[in-house]
Amino acid sequence: MTSKTDKLRAVFLTALMIGSVFAAGIAFTGGAAAQVDQEDLRKATHYVDSDDDSVLELAFTENVSDIDAGTDITLEFDGYDDVELDGGNTAVSTHGDYDERVTIDASAFGTANDEVNTSLTGVSINGSDAVDVTVAPETIDAADAEDRDAYVGTNVAIEGNISDTFEIESPDDDTTNRGSGNGSEVYVYDTDDLETGEYNITASNDNVGTLTLENLGLSAEASADSYTTADDVEVTVESNDIDRDVEAVLLDEDGDETDYTAEGTIDSDGQATLNFNQVDAEDVGNYTAEVTDIASGVTAETDEFEVTEEADDDSEFVTGTVENQRGDISTVNVSVTSNDQATVTIGEEDESGYEVNVTVTDDDGDGYAEFDVNTYVMGGNNNVNAETAGEAFIAGEDTVIDDIELVSDPLSEPIAADSYRMTVRAGADANASSQDVGRFIVNDASGVTSQNMWTAPAATDMDEVISEGPLSEDDSIADQDYVVHELEATGIEGVLRNASTENSTQAVLNAIDNGELSLTVEQTEASKQPNTDIKILDYATALQNDNAEVVADAENDTYYVVADLAAVDVTDADDDNREFVWGEDAYNATATLDADNTSLVSEDASASAEFSAEERTLEFNQDEYEVEAAEDQTFSGETSAATGTELTVRAESIESPGEGYILTDDDVTVEDGEWTATLDFSDASVNSTFELSADDPDGDSAGAEGSVVEAVEETTTEPADTTTEPADTTTEPADTTTEPADTTTEPADDTTEPADDTTTEDDGDGESGGGIPGFGVGIALVAILGAAFLALRQN
Repeated sequence: MTSKTDKLRAVFLTALMIGSVFAAGIAFTGGAAAQVDQEDLRKATHYVDSDDDSVLELAFTENVSDIDAGTDITLEFDGYDDVELDGGNTAVSTHGDYDERVTIDASAFGTANDEVNTSLTGVSINGSDAVDVTVAPETIDAADAEDRDAYVGTNVAIEGNISDTFEIESPDDDTTNRGSGNGSEVYVYDTDDLETGEYNITASNDNVGTLTLENLGLSAEASADSYTTADDVEVTVESNDIDRDVEAVLLDEDGDETDYTAEGTIDSDGQATLNFNQVDAEDVGNYTAEVTDIASGVTAETDEFEVTEEADDDSEFVTGTVENQRGDISTVNVSVTSNDQATVTIGEEDESGYEVNVTVTDDDGDGYAEFDVNTYVMGGNNNVNAETAGEAFIAGEDTVIDDIELVSDPLSEPIAADSYRMTVRAGADANASSQDVGRFIVNDASGVTSQNMWTAPAATDMDEVISEGPLSEDDSIADQDYVVHELEATGIEGVLRNASTENSTQAVLNAIDNGELSLTVEQTEASKQPNTDIKILDYATALQNDNAEVVADAENDTYYVVADLAAVDVTDADDDNREFVWGEDAYNATATLDADNTSLVSEDASASAEFSAEERTLEFNQDEYEVEAAEDQTFSGETSAATGTELTVRAESIESPGEGYILTDDDVTVEDGEWTATLDFSDASVNSTFELSADDPDGDSAGAEGSVVEAVEETTTEPADTTTEPADTTTEPADTTTEPADTTTEPADDTTEPADDTTTEDDGDGESGGGIPGFGVGIALVAILGAAFLALRQN
């Protein structure tokens, strides 16, 4: 039998068990409500909502309305420390009826209400792997029919109601349906690669918002294709909009972000230069730079560039031996490695009495620097224009001359012809050890060595005579045509460069004024009229008045003087004006490099050439022509105009059984004083007559006449010429037969005595000694011997 005590104990235990189970049930239920599962997190979106509040929306698939302090939330940022929150933080909000939606106010991670933080990359719940955060810098409230502008490439948050749907109509009228999904009020519209224009967005409440996409025009370009670890990596950014903050990161060859970053602001010119500083030696490789417009999230990427390890400073001569004539210009070219500066030393004072140090900088970073050396003044020659050594050294393209130190004393005349030692080292210290050795060779100058005469058509512009032509070598210069003096000379390039002008014409005028060069053009004695003074052509005035010019081809030691003879003043020794007489005058031109005033040559070096002034003539080769009614009928003539002169030839009908005609060939070009025109008479009537004209735009016209016939007969001159050739040919066999006759004379000499006897009898009475009149034994013997000899010779 059970006691009352046992019964009470059983009731208590039962109650305790039931209470424990109930309590455990309460604890389990409470734990489930507070616990949030990372696997239920569907998406995370950071945007500015329609109330201008910057929020991070977390959309779950399950009810998370009871989220509390027991839930750990970790926000991850690119380049910044994580932010730790819990579900009970005041910044964390649930949304009543929308149990699957949680929002976190951006103030919790230091972001202003109306901005998004593009560095926010992920969110983790209770230590689970982070879910990526999508950042949308622009928002359009489609449910409220809002209009918004954005740039192509921007993530745009389309805001509506919870689990809303959106119909998006493109500028091409294409329609796309999208939705915010469970636990969310936004859909992020990726506008990468979309066309510009208006996109109409209809929410589920039928309100329509319009998103207008424009092109930001963001681009990025690295300042070089390659860098060394000693170089700052720089990227130039351009945009269609200004005052926009941008940030950039270097991506390695796998496309992964590195620790090399830069930032800046697009200026008022729409540009920004971002500097990533130097890349460390252990990070050398291939990179691109990705630039992001912070406000819109639009990105641009550069082409790939290379970063290599910096090499040791080095410098060497590109051309180890530099050689030219005394008075000309030589070019020194050096390469620089891992340094943009080098110092070149020319000469050794102890050995050659001359030494100069020239420090140069490669200004464009291509690894090369060059400078010209004017050997006419490189010694500081005080007898000419330049008074300091610096004027003898001229920086080449993209090169800066930093310093010139003339170690030796200035020279009283141009540097002597010799072979000078040349050294180079990286940097600006001329006393540093040389890294390369070369030779700077100066040869004796010859001065003006030859002169050739050329001419060019009058229709050519003077400044194009040499560069464009046409030019022909000719010492007969027709009225209105150009005369061209081609001078070959060494040692005068430096004289002209010393004039401190890039205009060769002015340089020659300066040299003439200084007495360094002279150019005289005087009438020849043979063309001078009796009892008159010699005429002088004033080339100096012509050069000053642009009626003549100088073109220098110094690289080939050639110089051209082009003159319009018709515009050159003519005087005599008394400076009296004289007249130019075409068809009679001839002139001698002499160019001279002066020995005393230049010290380049031991005696004046001159070259002369003569030319004649010819009347301008034009004529047809025939007075009358016969042509057929066909194409390609030719007419020819002669002229004194220069080769390349263009003529116009016309045929105009005089009388015609059919329609009249005017035929023109305006592409007739003179070649060596001759010309040929071709006209198409295929539409002309037979038995018509025509008048021919040849027009020279810089001279007179010529005329002839012609007629159209059924067929042009061969001229009698041609058969006469043809028959002459066979006649000449038959003469040669006649000469050939003479040779045997001469040969037979020799045997005849061997039998001289019988022949003489026979001949004497024949001469006495007119009869031979035999029975056949006129054919004696002697003659027969000679004939037989001759025939025999001839037969032997033929065998």
